[in-house]
Amino acid sequence: MRKIIAIAIIFIISAFFSTIILRADTVFLKKISVEGNRITKTSYIMSKVNLKTGRTYNVDDLMEKMSEIKSKLLKTGLFEELYFDDQLDNNGNLNLIIKVKERNYLFFGPEGSLYIKNNIYPDISVYLEYINLLGMNHDIKVSLPIYENRGIFINFMSDNQKKFIIDSSIDVKKVKSDPIITKDYLTANIYFLYNLAQSYYLGSGILYNRYYGSSFIFYPLIKLGSTARPEEKSNWYYSENSLKIGYGEDDKLIYGLSTELYYFRSLLLQIIFKTGISFDYLGGDVPKNLLLSNTARGYPSNYITGDKRISPKAELFVPLQWFPKLAISLFVDSDIIGYNNLKLIVGGGIGIRWFNKYQNPLIVDFAFGKGFEINLSKKI
Repeated sequence: MRKIIAIAIIFIISAFFSTIILRADTVFLKKISVEGNRITKTSYIMSKVNLKTGRTYNVDDLMEKMSEIKSKLLKTGLFEELYFDDQLDNNGNLNLIIKVKERNYLFFGPEGSLYIKNNIYPDISVYLEYINLLGMNHDIKVSLPIYENRGIFINFMSDNQKKFIIDSSIDVKKVKSDPIITKDYLTANIYFLYNLAQSYYLGSGILYNRYYGSSFIFYPLIKLGSTARPEEKSNWYYSENSLKIGYGEDDKLIYGLSTELYYFRSLLLQIIFKTGISFDYLGGDVPKNLLLSNTARGYPSNYITGDKRISPKAELFVPLQWFPKLAISLFVDSDIIGYNNLKLIVGGGIGIRWFNKYQNPLIVDFAFGKGFEINLSKKI
């Protein structure tokens, strides 16, 4: 009898402690709140939160979801810092506070290029960009040419909080001196992307162009991967592909395709090696201002035009360990471009990437090719 009583007591004590352990491994999420956001809407931040109040979570699962939330919010580029404050009430329920520190959202500076060979050929603009319009991570950018050309360039992009991305632009330019483009023009472009999975986007767009007459180009596109480094990966890919079909100024067909593939690899001391190749083809009734032109740095714009272009590129991105806001870029660009007789051009040089408060980063490339070129904020 005593043995039975002893076993029963041990069973009751074991059951009691097992219940305590079980409760310690789970938590009831009572409330989620956001602090520190002066401009960013709380609804936008909460759209990135994959937790629901009024539910009980396993502690390990909760920690994993909090890590995902932090990653999503930091990837928006809107916050300098983010951390969680987890508070338990008298009943052991969890009140989770997301605390953020917002970064600067207003950027401005120069962009364009200075090409030097005997004379200086400038094509410089100044831009003003605000990356958190209405507190919803909408990006609007206005560029104004200040030399040679006159006009305005406006770009607006929205991620629509969840699955959709909208990107639109208007480019109005009055040309003073250009060997290829001899008339004022206007281009308006808009495209939509749908996020199929983490880094897979499917979409389509339409471009309207007014040169001597009107032309339209429709293009379905797909994007795979990311140019930004995914977490805990030492190598990654990015690819963008599109088909083009439309009609030109003489109501004749415009057709083509565009594809690019880049490979990134993280080396020692956060050095990143980037290499890639792109191929473009555009045929039919193409207006002069939409002709394919060279992309290799070290050459003037429209140095070579054509209907076919193959562009291999390589770059080494080297952050300076003693000055984290500054990085050096070593690059080689090339284009195989033309119509029936393709021509090879190769350029290369060195650049700086200064991650300061108002450019993020300021990009200055010193490139050698046919002549000497200084690029400002030209992201290749």
